Amino acid sequence: MNYRDRLYQSYISTHFGTIREISAEACSKQCPTFRAYFKPHLPQSLQAKILDVGCGFGGFLFFLRQEGYENVHGVEISHEQVNAANSLGIPNVFAGDLIEYLHARPAAFDCITALDVLEHFRKDETLPLLDAIFQALKPSGRIVVQVPNGGSPFSGTLRYGDFTHEMAFTKTSIQQVLHCSGFSEIAVHAADPFIHGPVSAIRWGIWQILCLILRGYQAVETGNYRGHIFSQNLLSVGVKNH
Repeated sequence: MNYRDRLYQSYISTHFGTIREISAEACSKQCPTFRAYFKPHLPQSLQAKILDVGCGFGGFLFFLRQEGYENVHGVEISHEQVNAANSLGIPNVFAGDLIEYLHARPAAFDCITALDVLEHFRKDETLPLLDAIFQALKPSGRIVVQVPNGGSPFSGTLRYGDFTHEMAFTKTSIQQVLHCSGFSEIAVHAADPFIHGPVSAIRWGIWQILCLILRGYQAVETGNYRGHIFSQNLLSVGVKNH
């Protein structure tokens, strides 16, 4: 058994469950974050067929159902996480190899999400996974990904916070691999703090000041003030146009 198989076998008990609560209540609490970051990039039709690859215990699927999406599915390699999803009553979560699952369903989905997934793959595995996602999307289908941001001042927190992580990305490298896999209309967004109450408004204001300071640093070193993303995560969206 290789190290990844061994770690995924007990992923909740040795890692994820030690940093996150696994419950319906925790899923509900995360919905505002998912709504702020991802809702603008999801299909408008509630009948759209959506797949969440590497879905974990189904937190994002829970959110999608809360938003009214009816045709949502997840695939996850960790049986422990699939069992957790089943215990929470989250349906349509399947255990299996992600690429094999995708290859068996060509042009099947309107949208495929991969949240905190690509960083678990080596470089030689990343493009085959993205190729499989591309072929599993319908024409005009959309990919939505979240990855650790290697351009963040604290990029190591996410990059090395999980022993199964293999890499981080920057704005340019996530664009590079999505382009190489055939996606177009690629956009990359920051996962900045957002306002959802008085305390978060204060955090948001301080964050804006910190970003100004960091952009100033970048301008001094590189001469470029614009286009930098400092959040610990990156969000990226691409479209299958053929």
